[in-house]
Amino acid sequence: MIIAELVGGLANQMVIYAAAKALSEHLHVELKLDITKLSKDKKRNYALNHLNIETKIATQEEIDLVCQKSSSWIISKIKKTIRKTCNGNAFGIYKEPAISLDPNFFSLTDNTYIKGSFINALYFTPIEKMLKHEFQIKSSLSNRTTELIKSITSSNSVSIHIRRGDYANEKKTNKIHGLIPIDYYKTAIDLISNRIKSPTFYVFSDDLSWVKNNLPNTQEMHFIDHTNGDTAYEDLHMMSQCKHNIIANSGFSYWGAWLNSNEEKLVISPKQWFADNKLNDRFKLIPEDWLKI
Repeated sequence: MIIAELVGGLANQMVIYAAAKALSEHLHVELKLDITKLSKDKKRNYALNHLNIETKIATQEEIDLVCQKSSSWIISKIKKTIRKTCNGNAFGIYKEPAISLDPNFFSLTDNTYIKGSFINALYFTPIEKMLKHEFQIKSSLSNRTTELIKSITSSNSVSIHIRRGDYANEKKTNKIHGLIPIDYYKTAIDLISNRIKSPTFYVFSDDLSWVKNNLPNTQEMHFIDHTNGDTAYEDLHMMSQCKHNIIANSGFSYWGAWLNSNEEKLVISPKQWFADNKLNDRFKLIPEDWLKI
């Protein structure tokens, strides 16, 4: 059994699941999810239940078994010694060492608890076809979303995702991720407009009031304002139904564009994903055929 610790919002949960699923498939063992931290998170909930996956939630007993926890410190110490003699991979905890592909990841064995960010597409490339099926929405969509999808699929639709929220308001998060300048979106809109006939833009953001005041509204634009954090899966689905995508430095719009099945899609991505250049050097998530500006 592989158990994966889930943290963060929908996009983070998806990328962790993707890597964990790839590992479990590689080992031909069951995958279960630990949502303990999410159950204590006041801002984010377990969100994979809205997707077409059937993975079960791990019980505390299963977590303790795989992590080799014991109420006796003596027994725990003995088990820790055993883990070391097995290179730390048998009956133990694996923590991703850095934001990069760990070449030892697929050498892990059964009965491992994994934790990390796993934002490298090479973790889940072997199971892309499976993930494109599992990451379809299974929850019911609101009437407004259903109406919008009809418009999205019948036009040269382009999603624009502008991430602000914690990127703008939390000093630590801003230092890591930074904010994509508005000029990036202006340039992306111009590029799309020059390549796509009569594009219609659908704008998604966690700060629409700021966007409306700063994004040039010179094209046909629809601002998506009927969803919230609890219905983020509806935004994800609408973005994936657009024919083209302009994404932020955010896993949320990344997955929306990644799930876009239009064979002629044009996806525009920020060249600089992190504010920290050291992280950018190790970051491998964006497909080669996406346009980076």
